[in-house]
Amino acid sequence: MVTILCTVPNTPPSNAVVLRFRPMSAQGVLDRAVAEADRSEGKHLHAVSVWADDAKPGETREQLINRLLTASQMQAAKNPYYWQCSTAEELIRRGFTFDKDGDDDEPDVHYVVVLGDSPTIEDAERFVDAFTKETFTQEAR
Repeated sequence: MVTILCTVPNTPPSNAVVLRFRPMSAQGVLDRAVAEADRSEGKHLHAVSVWADDAKPGETREQLINRLLTASQMQAAKNPYYWQCSTAEELIRRGFTFDKDGDDDEPDVHYVVVLGDSPTIEDAERFVDAFTKETFTQEAR
């Protein structure tokens, strides 16, 4: 018997839409990244959670965002009408890297964006500036 293991890459495709929820301020992002690094479990990265994927064949951007919102269940429930979007390419261009939490139950479309080894408020601002505010469209509701 042959077992084939499929692994999810640590970086989404460069054309992936990247969706995130609060915190929206640079200070809030930095605080969240520091808290993530200080967790007793995990990889101890200064990172913030995002949801990312590229569109499937025939899938519109709105349908992709709706799929990411559905996958994010808890985050969307906390903030059901407000999120921010960017692209993986834009975040990589700004010098950020992606990773996976590595939790057994981590969804394929969940990633963390690493702000750096000892991120500053300027790093957090550079991250926040990559995103634009979006709200539900009629199709995504």
